[in-house]
Amino acid sequence: MKKTKESALQTKEILLETGLTVFNRKGYSRTRLEDIANAAGLSRGAIYHHFENKAQLFKAIIISRIKSIIDVFEGISAESSNPIQSIKNTLAEILIKIEQDNDLRMFANLFSKTHFKDELAELEEHRDYSSWKEFKILIKALTECKRRGQIKHDINLNTFAFTLIAVIDGTFRLYIRSPEMISLNENAHQIIDYLFKGVEPASVTIN
Repeated sequence: MKKTKESALQTKEILLETGLTVFNRKGYSRTRLEDIANAAGLSRGAIYHHFENKAQLFKAIIISRIKSIIDVFEGISAESSNPIQSIKNTLAEILIKIEQDNDLRMFANLFSKTHFKDELAELEEHRDYSSWKEFKILIKALTECKRRGQIKHDINLNTFAFTLIAVIDGTFRLYIRSPEMISLNENAHQIIDYLFKGVEPASVTIN
């Protein structure tokens, strides 16, 4: 029974991985379940064992990738001994992942070019939830940074948190179009440092 369950989970992961690749290459509307089954070396029956239809498989792919990004954001700790560095390190980690993680780039490309309507409409809610979750995580950590004197007291935290998310989102889109423009692996920390230069006091102390 245990081996059967493990095999089923493995098959599901194969379908999610293969589905991401095929949907990214062909687009949602032009992809058939047969395309994914053939690419995965599985039968259509194997797909229907886990997913009722193409939309359900697609939604599972998108939701799982959204969760993985939120998981990275949740690495930001307001309770850290150095919360501002926790924010910087996590945001830089996300930028580096854009360059290093091909699955993440495929997800970002698919996410940006697919219209979430009709049978995919519920994904709009997941997109909104993701943005708000990231925003709230940043606000909590930035509030602690301000309390400790790591961020100037006159900085509007809502505006700054929005700016950080916008830069991450924009970097996803720009890097997918023009990866030759810059190495995120080499420049991620510098990009994030530039964003924080305008909000940090002249000398940062940790209280």
